[in-house]
Amino acid sequence: MEETDYSATTFLEDSAFRQWVRAPTPGTDAYWREFMRQHPGATDGITKAREALRLMDARTETDFPTNEQIQRMKGIIKERTEERPVRPLWSPVWRWAAAASVALIVGLGWWFQMHQTSSDTLYQQLTAQAETPLLEKVNTGSQSLLVNLPDGSTVALQPKSRISYALSLANNSRREVYLAGEAFFEVVKDPQRPFLVYANELVTKVVGTSFWVKAIDQEQKVTVSVRTGRVAVFSRTDAAPLSANREQDEVMLTPNQQLVFDRQYIHMQKTLVPQPELVNSAASVPTFEYRDAPVSQAFSDLKNAYGINIDYDETAMKHCLLTASLTDEPLYEKLKLICKGIQAQYQIQDDHIVITGQGCP
Repeated sequence: MEETDYSATTFLEDSAFRQWVRAPTPGTDAYWREFMRQHPGATDGITKAREALRLMDARTETDFPTNEQIQRMKGIIKERTEERPVRPLWSPVWRWAAAASVALIVGLGWWFQMHQTSSDTLYQQLTAQAETPLLEKVNTGSQSLLVNLPDGSTVALQPKSRISYALSLANNSRREVYLAGEAFFEVVKDPQRPFLVYANELVTKVVGTSFWVKAIDQEQKVTVSVRTGRVAVFSRTDAAPLSANREQDEVMLTPNQQLVFDRQYIHMQKTLVPQPELVNSAASVPTFEYRDAPVSQAFSDLKNAYGINIDYDETAMKHCLLTASLTDEPLYEKLKLICKGIQAQYQIQDDHIVITGQGCP
């Protein structure tokens, strides 16, 4: 019985697949994740095809092999290419030719990897394409380095990180900076001139806020987490110019939310930060002291203090009372103690918290 072909060749031939790898959107990301869930046998082929595309896209034309080397690789590929008894997803008339072309792509990728002495990161590609001269700051020390940007914004640049920006940043219509590593940004508000941070495959767009970006080139995940204000994040997997279409697929983040981008699986996940902080001023923060108080009051206080939605069955828990002092505990410890008192459990689901339990008689 013939089986569907889930080889890397099959996916490299698919224009929709290539578009997803190079410019993923929440919609295409959801589609391919569901595809892999329903077809687990395709995961290996998808992974290999994605790596081949990313390898090719990360290389520059200056290191392209000579015609003689390409012809030699073609000869090797022709000798080793074998047809397999599979049910094709496309017309078999040109399958062999396409398979040979894909094999050549993989061969060229191997050539680049073996012959290029220094890898070109997305950071290097992006900064090389900047229209205006850039100033680079590098933190070679062991402590955070404060960088004052021309527009008045500040950056706490972490060790082994670097950032580039234009000296004319304060006068540009788009305040663009490029990050390799980890940094905390406090951005001066200017609604007319958005502030953009390019960090590996993610772009973070803000008007005025404070947030963390972690984009270590050797690590698999890129993270953007928000402390104050709102930020929009969208993905880019190459150094192509920024387009309006990509901004339409942005993910909005608010305080105590973060977006984690998996570079290997091209997957974005919106969730809560590991340690949520109070988002209101000290004067407006509740005491978190309760004596025979409805548990709904505690949930309301937490929602307002941390800016995080808390879902629970109001009918089932309307008779639940709480007596506790939760002033000094972090958010998740507060939730743990509250749930223990009413025999409930809490779970983090994406960007909100869900409380489940039998309720109180």
